[in-house]
Amino acid sequence: MLNKVDYLNEEDQTDLLNFLAGVLAEQHLAQTPIFPLSAKLGLSARLQDDAHVWSESCVKVLEDHLKNFLGNHKQTAPTSSLALKADNILNFIHLSPGVVGKEAAGNSRPGPRRGAPGT
Repeated sequence: MLNKVDYLNEEDQTDLLNFLAGVLAEQHLAQTPIFPLSAKLGLSARLQDDAHVWSESCVKVLEDHLKNFLGNHKQTAPTSSLALKADNILNFIHLSPGVVGKEAAGNSRPGPRRGAPGT
């Protein structure tokens, strides 16, 4: 979700969307949908019951996507989310030498550190 697009002109919106799509592609998330919207405009439209402004805000597109996703994927979404989080953690550890502490290296009792208060 890319909010506050109403603050940008059309050219800046396009540049920002292209940049964000590139970042997602670098992270192997090219299939991730991007929702450029104006939550402020969407809220105003809801409060005034204005279907035209609601459509302009693009919040309806996000709402429809979420309804579809939750309706069709409510069983698989938690598992997929957990798998993605685990994959991200493993990638972080793999790419960050020295991140794994004593606890992960086999010492399951963290205990106080030297120089910590009370040691």
